[in-house]
Amino acid sequence: MNEYTKQAKEFMKKTGVQIDMQQIRPNLAFRPLWATDGKVQHGLEYRVSIYKIDGSADYRFTFWDSIHNAETNKRPTVYDILASLNPTHATSFDEFCDEYGYDRDSIKALETWKEVEEESKALHKLFTEKELDMLAEIQ
Repeated sequence: MNEYTKQAKEFMKKTGVQIDMQQIRPNLAFRPLWATDGKVQHGLEYRVSIYKIDGSADYRFTFWDSIHNAETNKRPTVYDILASLNPTHATSFDEFCDEYGYDRDSIKALETWKEVEEESKALHKLFTEKELDMLAEIQ
């Protein structure tokens, strides 16, 4: 087990969470936003659940793994999952576009911003502010 995975597992132990992931069968009709033309490669799709062991909260989402892992037949680690989360996002749509280089007139940008906002709200329900600080530190 590498140092990153150790950090992630320690975070899970301290915060009382579990992570379950299930690979979803490829569905050619649905691709990630960045692969809509059918030519852009992407990793495998997983359904991820992060939940408090005591049952008090959970967060379920789709995780697109790396192309490298797909090519080498590796599964994402708990570190991969936790490092992909962004609990600190709290900006307006315009600020989001400016910060990340999105076009303010783009429907895809608006959809992405809404998903990021949804993730942030879910993470704030799942973790305390102190735990969110700990999450940011393992990234």
